[in-house]
Amino acid sequence: MCEVTKAFAIDVAEKALAISIYECSVVELANKNYKRDYDDAHVELSAIFGQNWLCAKRMVFNLKSAKQANNAFNYANIKLGARGKFIETAERLLDAHEIVDKRTLAAIADEMDALLTVV
Repeated sequence: MCEVTKAFAIDVAEKALAISIYECSVVELANKNYKRDYDDAHVELSAIFGQNWLCAKRMVFNLKSAKQANNAFNYANIKLGARGKFIETAERLLDAHEIVDKRTLAAIADEMDALLTVV
């Protein structure tokens, strides 16, 4: 099954939770005061999301939970991050005085056109 199919196969409640966690993760990453751990914004956002997903679902980290978190992240990223949608999402969620500059925001958005996978 392809990663997009897996992402859209999650149930309705998990889709809603994924959107909510993704939005919280965007607020964190796109804040001008946030200090990144990874050079790649997609990796950074997925790490923030994954940690929040595991906490929200009260899961321990293992292969099964990683796959579930990745599918949820992919779903939310396709809906709110990929194809330039990250900029709109960040601008909707953060005040102008909180958000990174336009150039940084565009650079982050450019890195969102990817999917997570577990080999």
